[in-house]
Amino acid sequence: MAGLMLHTVQSWAWTVAPAILVVYLILRMAFVPSGDTREAIVEGYRKYPGSPFLLAINPPRVVLPMSMFKEVIELPEEDMSFRELVHFMFDGKHTHLGENVDELVSAIRIDLTKSIGGLMPILQEEARIAFATVMKDVKESWTAVPAQPYALQIVSRLSGRIFVGPELCRQPEYLRTSTMFTADAAMVRNDLQQYNRILRPWVAPFLSSLKRVQIHLQDAKSWMDPVIRDILSVTSEKPKIVAAGSRGAWISWLLKYLPDHEKRSTKLGLMQMQVSFASLHTTTSATTNALLDLATYPEYVDGLREEIEAAIANDGESIDENGQLYLTMAAVSKMKKLDSFLKESQRLTPLAFDGLSRRLHKNITFSNGLQSEKNPIGGTQAMAETGSTPLNVFDGYRFSRMREMPGNEAKYQATSTGPGQFTFGHGSNACPGRFSALYIMKIVMIFVLRNYDIQLPPEIQAAGRPKGRTAGVSNLVDSTVKIELRQRAPSKSRQ
Repeated sequence: MAGLMLHTVQSWAWTVAPAILVVYLILRMAFVPSGDTREAIVEGYRKYPGSPFLLAINPPRVVLPMSMFKEVIELPEEDMSFRELVHFMFDGKHTHLGENVDELVSAIRIDLTKSIGGLMPILQEEARIAFATVMKDVKESWTAVPAQPYALQIVSRLSGRIFVGPELCRQPEYLRTSTMFTADAAMVRNDLQQYNRILRPWVAPFLSSLKRVQIHLQDAKSWMDPVIRDILSVTSEKPKIVAAGSRGAWISWLLKYLPDHEKRSTKLGLMQMQVSFASLHTTTSATTNALLDLATYPEYVDGLREEIEAAIANDGESIDENGQLYLTMAAVSKMKKLDSFLKESQRLTPLAFDGLSRRLHKNITFSNGLQSEKNPIGGTQAMAETGSTPLNVFDGYRFSRMREMPGNEAKYQATSTGPGQFTFGHGSNACPGRFSALYIMKIVMIFVLRNYDIQLPPEIQAAGRPKGRTAGVSNLVDSTVKIELRQRAPSKSRQ
């Protein structure tokens, strides 16, 4: 591959004893050109089967063989850490990303996950409002819309409904801050990478990108002040019980885990931006890719619609307090084809081309004799080939067919993690918010399928599935790509 530079780890900072470390290669390293990262990883697995290899990107990344999967996930956090990787990649000293967020993780893993059922009518209500606002110009004729920006607006509203409630999630100022915090934090990372790490602490305070991050955090603090005053008792500081999806619900969950001295708007504002960083753009990218796949492969539309209507016929729709019909969590959970479609979309267009990425804290010797030095970044292939269909072929029902086999009924779901399924990580570092993220994605997809026809613009249909772009191991959606939508004819069977 032209311009590609791969090394077995024997020639860099990872060695198999007693191989000699060749340090000078670090200084001679070429970078993988944009767009080649996925191909580089595939070539590395073919060229060095069963062995770690070095991916020459910035910063360099070691890709581990799947045979080391179990050993990697069993390493304690103090030896090999995902949080430290985020802190390192996004210069957490200045952006606060990658800081210890145990309380935030607990609130998501425990309180948010168990509240999903109660959030279903609320999220569907917000979806109706969001689509009516964002898609107001889409009528009965085909209308081109930019897929990623529109998906971002809708996902931001649904995610915000969970974390800040109905009033704030619709305010343009909140939406701008919650979406731009991640973009500006990434810009801090990109700006600082131009300087030697020794110089970065001196350069950082002068970066306009960091100043924007600080403004976002101050805005978030100002939003948290009145919410905290409403929730906390003036005398006992005991949080009130707030219904999921209501103003202050997310904050009330966080307050259960925070020590008293951290129950302040500064801390909670930061945590709100941290959860936006972790969830908003990842869910948006996955949703955008699913919409692009739906537009590219229209042969799946009828089957998905039939599954949706069958689930409604069997489980029915419930009526919320405002008289609106909504799908229950049980009905959505039975949509195995939709779940499979989303999982296949993420398999072919993952958010990152490696999985289980970590940063080492100390020198480690693995059971196969591989010796690793402190600090290199390691990962494994994000999504291995699964099923009988070739790796590079989109098969929307790949995983629903696999779940039909005896003993597989609960396996191969979009939220599943494990060997070959690293979209959401695995083990103790598996994404705690993957369940709520998938339900948001499913609500968006169901709304589109029931209310709109979808296609790629005719002028790009011949070119096939629009491609994204890569930055390091990240797989980014092209924000300029458009899809075409048109309203479906009204039906008594849908809202």
